[in-house]
Amino acid sequence: MEEFDQAHSDNPKFMLWSTDMSMVKILLDFIRAERSGNWMQHVEAFTAMLPWFTIYDHTNYARWGPVYLADIKSWRRQLHAEFPDGKIVVKRTKRRFYQVLADQAIEWINKTCKMHYGIISMTRNDQATEKFIVTWSKRSCIS
Repeated sequence: MEEFDQAHSDNPKFMLWSTDMSMVKILLDFIRAERSGNWMQHVEAFTAMLPWFTIYDHTNYARWGPVYLADIKSWRRQLHAEFPDGKIVVKRTKRRFYQVLADQAIEWINKTCKMHYGIISMTRNDQATEKFIVTWSKRSCIS
C-alpha cells in the first residue's frame, strides 16, 4: 500500500481522498473506543486527532487537546486500573457497543430536563423551580 501511495503522491485528487480516508479512519477508531469503553484506544485515537485540529484551525481543540492528553498521561497509573474495565462509559444495557461517555450522558439528561415543561419554562416560578430541583436526581435515574 505504501508503494501505491508513493506512486500516486503527485496526483492532487489522490492525495485529497487519501487524506480524507485517514481522517475518517481516525474518527471511526475514536468512536469505537468510546462506544466499547476501550481506554487505550481512546488515548491513541485522540493523539492521532491532535495534528488535524491545528491543520483545520479548530483553535479550542488545538489549544486544549494537548493539555487533556498531558493530564490523562499523568494520571495513567490511577486511570489504568479503572478505565480499561469499561468504567469510562455509561451503560444502559448489557450490550457491548451501546455505551457513551459520562459527559455525553449528562448532556442528554440536561437536554431532557430542559425540554418542554422542564427547567427552562418554569424558572420564573420559584416554587416550581425548587420542586424541579428536588426531583432532579430521581428524574436522572429514570432517564
